[in-house]
Amino acid sequence: MQWFRQVFQGQSSPPFRVAQISDCHLLKDHGLYQGIDSTESLIAVLETLAKSQWDLVVVSGDISQDHTPESYQVLAQLMAQYLPDTPIARLPGNHDELESLSAWLSDAPFCTSNHFCFGDWHILQLNSKGPTPAGLIVDEHFKAIHHCLEQIAPEHHIGVFVHHHPLAMQAYIDKHILTNGQALLACLARHPGVKFLAHGHVHQAQQLGYFGSGGEFAVLAAPSTSMQFARHSMVRANEDLGPGFRQFELQPQGQFDSSVVWIR
Repeated sequence: MQWFRQVFQGQSSPPFRVAQISDCHLLKDHGLYQGIDSTESLIAVLETLAKSQWDLVVVSGDISQDHTPESYQVLAQLMAQYLPDTPIARLPGNHDELESLSAWLSDAPFCTSNHFCFGDWHILQLNSKGPTPAGLIVDEHFKAIHHCLEQIAPEHHIGVFVHHHPLAMQAYIDKHILTNGQALLACLARHPGVKFLAHGHVHQAQQLGYFGSGGEFAVLAAPSTSMQFARHSMVRANEDLGPGFRQFELQPQGQFDSSVVWIR
């Protein structure tokens, strides 16, 4: 029950602006990820982000490709250079370890909180890292999620970030889906304040929807800051779309706008 032990309280006024970057797959010494210099493609994204003001930037997993301390230090150095005054949240992907996030990504501008409050909006980060590349939310974390949601005022609004995808994409990546994703969606649907769930992992920009017995909300996939995967391909294949990120504008009364920005 310790995942949401600390709450970050934002001080700005609505609308609140959140950017989601995902699947950086960084390597030490500018190593190549599927033929792409993932450090340079991330820099291109950060150069665009640095031109605007953000209340929060969420890095939704798969920060490292080679699991080295140097790969996490690359992200730490770049965030301090391009977004030194922006709170940066981070959560684990299947390529990451919680210990690595804590060791290398805890100093400012990074935040160790997984619960962020901006006015009547709450942003929650979930841990979907399992023992295999597929995702899994363990029972203890489900209890923490439910407890946190129960503590949020019913008139408030909630956005959720997680690494793995809970809904099938009809593609190769589904072999690494969030295995208990339907249970997560059903849990979130019991709380009408939930407006969206945003994930990474699939290297695609898609907008789906979940309609449960208790409520409905958007399910949004973010592109990678490196290489995009081909849609609806049951073999591993890529699309030459360039790097990208997803942006959110959170309005009062629970409305929000979300779009994807491509860097060409």
